[in-house]
Amino acid sequence: MTEAWSDFHLRFSRLRPPQAVTADMAARMAAAVAGHDERVLLLGVTPALTEIGRSLVAVDRSIEMIRRVWPGNDRRRQVLQADWRSMELDGEFTAVIGDGSFNCLHHPDDYTRVWARIGRMLRRGGRIGLRFFVTPEACESLDDLVEATRAGRVESAHALKWRLAMAMAAESGKANVPAIDILAEFNRRFPQRLELVQLTGWAADDIGLFDAYERSSDVISFPTLGQIKKTIPPGFSDMRLLPSGDYDLAERCPLLTMNRDG
Repeated sequence: MTEAWSDFHLRFSRLRPPQAVTADMAARMAAAVAGHDERVLLLGVTPALTEIGRSLVAVDRSIEMIRRVWPGNDRRRQVLQADWRSMELDGEFTAVIGDGSFNCLHHPDDYTRVWARIGRMLRRGGRIGLRFFVTPEACESLDDLVEATRAGRVESAHALKWRLAMAMAAESGKANVPAIDILAEFNRRFPQRLELVQLTGWAADDIGLFDAYERSSDVISFPTLGQIKKTIPPGFSDMRLLPSGDYDLAERCPLLTMNRDG
């Protein structure tokens, strides 16, 4: 897992889709695991997902994320600080959910480790519902993305960040993209931020979110669907990609569902 997200809590409240979870996204995830929500494992502490399930346990390795984002323990939900790659939890879960959880893992090794953990803890017949940020198999080039941005065909600075990262992943052929490289590529492609504000009408503060990567050691993964499938071990079936909502870049952020074989 990347050290990622060590200061993610500082910018969490400023995020918008596709990075942030809307009420509609949460409702779709709840529907995806309906009938399997007796005991739910949440990978991360995404507040919008904490109402899913009759009983919920959230796991996050960052104590700062837990302190600043978690809405609080009660009789229905609890939070634990642990690393997904090595978590050992009591009992079986009937569903596993998460938002962009695997994208903060190093591909493919950490994906494989976490799938294995999920396989051990998810009850046979249980359901998985995870939103992924997926690089298209035929992804736009960086040059094409710059042209689209200047022509007004990129919806927001938030969408640009993920489209830029995905174009970088596609160009390199590797899913893992250092966050600091995303900032460097953005600065190289758009050296005049005031001009970008004038061209797009985006808020300067939204564009400024790129700067959160300035001293980051994080590595974010943006695999293709094919790259994701290669990490999934035997024991899971009926994989489907469901729409996660109607927002900027939603087509690249599907809700992946699977069943644990019974």
